Amino acid sequence: MKRIGLLLLLVLLCASQATSQVPDDNLIVPGQRIGKWRVAMTIADLVQMNGRATTISTVNPVDYVLPLPERHNWNQLGFAAFSRDGQKVDFLLIYSPNFKTEKGVGPGSNRIAVLNAYGPPTAETNVGTRLIYDAIGFAAGIEGDTMVGSFVFLAGTGKSLWRF
Repeated sequence: MKRIGLLLLLVLLCASQATSQVPDDNLIVPGQRIGKWRVAMTIADLVQMNGRATTISTVNPVDYVLPLPERHNWNQLGFAAFSRDGQKVDFLLIYSPNFKTEKGVGPGSNRIAVLNAYGPPTAETNVGTRLIYDAIGFAAGIEGDTMVGSFVFLAGTGKSLWRF
């Protein structure tokens, strides 16, 4: 009887851990990827995966190091990629609330949750407040008290992307 109780407890513990984790295809991995989209990909790779993107000029030039990147949007996916040369991905952005980091933060999280998960940022931009964690390749776009977007870039390259 004790064995059955112990086995049942073990099964319940494993099940609760599995349900609390973000599915791998919705996982934000700082410095590497957002779901299936990787920083190491090209815009052509992303177009092949997602279909044609809407491309727009960057709207907050004060925030970025020159030359300004173009934003390639896949609105239906809540996803964008930024590129300075139209080919290489400089950084990724997810604004869909379905994506979270392993620490449970992503679009829809509040500012305090980001700070509790990752501590003080390396830098914070003034325009369209962005908390930048350069050492891990992650930034949180904050409006008011809410994270509206998660940025993923190669660790240590934040200063080449944003002014801070």
